[in-house]
Amino acid sequence: MSFLAPLFLLGAAAVALPILFHLIRRTTRTQTIFSSLMFLQPSPPRVTRRSRLENIFLLLLRCLVICLLATGFARPFIQRALNVPASTGAPKRILVLVDTSASMRRGNLWEQARAKVVEVLRNASPADQVTLYTFDRQLHRQADLAAVTPGWAGTHLGNALISAAEAFEDFAGPRQIVLISDLQEGSRLDSLQGFEWPKNTEVIVMPVKGSRTTNAGLQLLTDSEDLRVRVTNAADSQRERFRLGSTEVYVPPGQSRVFPAPAVEKLVLSGDDEDFDNTVYVVPTEPSRVNVLCLGRATEKGPLYFLQRAFQPTRRQVVQLVTETTNDVSLIVVTDPVPARRQLIVEGRTALLMLSTADTLAGWLETAPPAVEEVGGGYAMLTDIDFRHPIFAPFADPRYSDFTKIHFWKHRRLQLPGARVLARFDDGDPALLEMPVGKGRLLVLTSGWHPADSQLALSSKFVPLLYSILDYSGAPAAPPSQIFVGDRPGADQPGIQPGRFAVNLDPLESKTAPLPVEELERLGVPLKTSAATPRDQRRQLLNAELENQQQLWRWLIVAALVVLIAETLMAAWLTRVPL
Repeated sequence: MSFLAPLFLLGAAAVALPILFHLIRRTTRTQTIFSSLMFLQPSPPRVTRRSRLENIFLLLLRCLVICLLATGFARPFIQRALNVPASTGAPKRILVLVDTSASMRRGNLWEQARAKVVEVLRNASPADQVTLYTFDRQLHRQADLAAVTPGWAGTHLGNALISAAEAFEDFAGPRQIVLISDLQEGSRLDSLQGFEWPKNTEVIVMPVKGSRTTNAGLQLLTDSEDLRVRVTNAADSQRERFRLGSTEVYVPPGQSRVFPAPAVEKLVLSGDDEDFDNTVYVVPTEPSRVNVLCLGRATEKGPLYFLQRAFQPTRRQVVQLVTETTNDVSLIVVTDPVPARRQLIVEGRTALLMLSTADTLAGWLETAPPAVEEVGGGYAMLTDIDFRHPIFAPFADPRYSDFTKIHFWKHRRLQLPGARVLARFDDGDPALLEMPVGKGRLLVLTSGWHPADSQLALSSKFVPLLYSILDYSGAPAAPPSQIFVGDRPGADQPGIQPGRFAVNLDPLESKTAPLPVEELERLGVPLKTSAATPRDQRRQLLNAELENQQQLWRWLIVAALVVLIAETLMAAWLTRVPL
């Protein structure tokens, strides 16, 4: 026997009420007239240690009424072997997307995912075309899930959905994408912005959920001068205190905190339910060495004086100023009229030339140097700056784009045909120009940075501007001390690689709180309104039709009324008072 509304069976628990009432001992209200009580000794009432059930048959009738009513409201019916017909609609192409990112290593999520794949295959009709894919950072076609296990890469859910939608291009019928994933908050969805979904495409989400929700993740901060780590606690965590090595750390749910860490190769976090993201590997950063060729006079408080103090050694880069040409020169800085070494630029290098006279340009250009006119009196400011150029791109943020506080006491006016103007003064004269020379480039600054020409060397923009020019020249960057799983071939799991760099888990995988399905709808994903498959819907309709034909609930209600009448007559007979 089956039920359409099985929750009503919980009403059968009300049988405890008649039993309770029968256990309650009631004092009789019958009064007997007696002449006098003066010759009787008072005696206290007897106290019984346990109550006894009386009128067992009456109690059984009352319990039977409650059970019949609860069963009738549950709408029972006798199940029959019915053949549920397959879908009579057009054949569909079903693409099953199974998440194999690192967050799927939690608990029994992978077993749940495999069970849902079996469910999808069982509910598909013989005419449907079913294709199985797994995804993490990329989409992978699979023939079987037997040999597949979750990896360590991040969850690029947006790219996977787009790739799946594009795989339907050669199919004109109904299209269906079945997504099986834990839908954690760290899933990347940015690529879904503005994507136009093909027609006749629907997405069914079948999420898997873990029984343990407390998860904290560990992330190494490589941009910090000191060794620091960030501990991130998931939004649905039940704990807020963890241990980082031998130190206790406090991180509320949904927040992250930064803590200093000991200088070891392996840091481990403990205290949460899942350990897949509790380890980071550390490799000290080896700074890169960059040679900058300086051509000019080293005078006190001159251009080279400020240049030496601007390029200070950092944890990532050590800049060395040289005066002799070497093969590994990245940038050439010219501060005075000196014999040109144009061949260095032709070979692919970058030169920054601080223009003082027309003689400074001599030999650096194929043509004769243009006329140079010095402009002074008052001061000029930088106003028209090309923030799209790589040199000024780091200053594009409105918080850093104001160069008007730097005063230029004098500059040189010139016209350089074929040059691109990167910045201008407020009087319209070029301030910084770029001109290709062979495979390299020549940057011409029409004013100096020393105090005699401007306030540039004393401003907060000077050092980052020089480093931006150095990066633009192609100076070798420090080798990365940390990459994420999948960033390069062979980096398929966390650890320290032979090349002395650390491979760590994508920090977004630690955000394991469930992602609201409404977020996918907001991004335009054509989600199916109901998660039930058409086969399940047809079986529910057949069960409702079968119950409507049998209508067993009516007989149960009639039986309850008959038993209730019998109970009433018996209760009246047992409580009758003799006349």
